[in-house]
Amino acid sequence: MTTVEVPATRPGGRWWPVAGVVSALLFIVTVALIGDTGETAADTARKLPEHEQALLAAFVTGTLSMIALLVFFAWLNEVIRVAAPQQTVLARLSLAAAIAMAALLPGSLAMLEGIAQAGKDTALSPAVASFANNVQFLFLAAGVMFGGVAVFCAMYALKGTQAVPSWLCWSGMVVGVLALGAIFFVPILLFFLWLLIAGIVLLASKSKTIAR
Repeated sequence: MTTVEVPATRPGGRWWPVAGVVSALLFIVTVALIGDTGETAADTARKLPEHEQALLAAFVTGTLSMIALLVFFAWLNEVIRVAAPQQTVLARLSLAAAIAMAALLPGSLAMLEGIAQAGKDTALSPAVASFANNVQFLFLAAGVMFGGVAVFCAMYALKGTQAVPSWLCWSGMVVGVLALGAIFFVPILLFFLWLLIAGIVLLASKSKTIAR
């Protein structure tokens, strides 16, 4: 029997889980920057150009959040490779789903920012503003649905290993399933709350070795 180190305990590697914390916190900042986009189409057409600078900042923070998300899941992919080498397919599926999420969120924010910028130069149609606002949320929801797949696959692959606490695996799988209902918004909050907690827990966890 031999032992291998979990990637988090390798020299300089124990700080990788902080990417999950950074991703969650930057997402909170992004939501705050987007703010209230209006309850009616007319309100949205008026507010988007007024908040164009804030939306540009939201695009930046949202993109950085997704970069951090990719770092976190790339690290989890390495943890799975070491701790559960028989779960290669799940590891790849988790990382692929995380990549899809990382593409969808910045894309949605770029569209909203582009519409807001256009509204500064010419009168913005309420129909166009409402369309952009609604599609932005749908892209966000789709991204979190992919994120749910990423979490579920990663935590299922690590279930039963010593690399991640058992309760974190089970809670991750539950959040992963709930994230498929991201269209109702609450699962979006649950996803990023889990990401925040997971980053903190894994960052604080003690060094462990996996027997194989």
